[in-house]
Amino acid sequence: MLICLLISAGCSPSRRLARLLEKHPELKKADTVVVQDTVTVPGVVADTVVPVFGNRELGAGNREWGAGNREPGIGNGDSVLVEKGRLQVVVKKLHDTLFIRGKCKPDTVVIRRKIPVEKIVMAKPRTSWYLYVIIGLLVAMVFVMLWRRA
Repeated sequence: MLICLLISAGCSPSRRLARLLEKHPELKKADTVVVQDTVTVPGVVADTVVPVFGNRELGAGNREWGAGNREPGIGNGDSVLVEKGRLQVVVKKLHDTLFIRGKCKPDTVVIRRKIPVEKIVMAKPRTSWYLYVIIGLLVAMVFVMLWRRA
């Protein structure tokens, strides 16, 4: 019963460590841990079809487009490719229809975070050479005492 009471009343290792670090703050050292996460962004594809009917769709009074349905730069059956980074857009005119297709290429994003932590410095205990000398002298004295008795 008394042993159980003593065991339950004893300090936990974390409490003993906290008390030790409180008394000896030189055992703590600030350090930084780098965590690297990788996130993959999937690719996306979208397309649409837009009918173009003469000047009604483009605006009847628009002189910039010219007469009829002739846009500058896009002839019948021609296509235009626009790329910027991961985005790719293709616009193709076929007869009286515009085909628009957009594609965003997949990508991998790497996120690096620096997290500050406190690290416990494990100090190497000093070797006490004088302790070995004292133990050696005691052992020698015991041998001398035993040798004189015999």
